[in-house]
Amino acid sequence: MTKTRIRFLREQSGKTQGELADLLNVKRYTVSDWENERTEPDIESINNLCKIFNVSADYLLGLSDIPNPQNIDDIQLDEFQFALYGEVKDLTEAQKKTILDMAKFLKESNNK
Repeated sequence: MTKTRIRFLREQSGKTQGELADLLNVKRYTVSDWENERTEPDIESINNLCKIFNVSADYLLGLSDIPNPQNIDDIQLDEFQFALYGEVKDLTEAQKKTILDMAKFLKESNNK
C-alpha cells in the first residue's frame, strides 16, 4: 500500500488524522503510522477506509489507479486518454471507441 493513497484521500476529504482515526475507531497515531509506512492497516480498517472514501481496495492498495470502477462513468475522458496514450490530444473515433470499450469492460468486471 502506498502511504500517499491514505494521506491523499484523507486530505482530499478535509479530514485530520484524528478525525479519520475517530471514524475508524483507532488511535490518531495509528493513522500516522499508516501514512508514514511504519505499519499497514488490517483488513477491517482497509474495508472501512474504502467505505469512508468510496474507493476500491485495489485503488487503496495501489493495484489500480481507478478510485472506484463502479463510478466509471464519472471518470473524465481525459484521464483514460492520458492513461492509454500518454497525452491529451484530439481523439480519433477508433481511440474514443477504445476508451469507451475499456470503461465498459472495467464496469462489467467490477459487477462480477
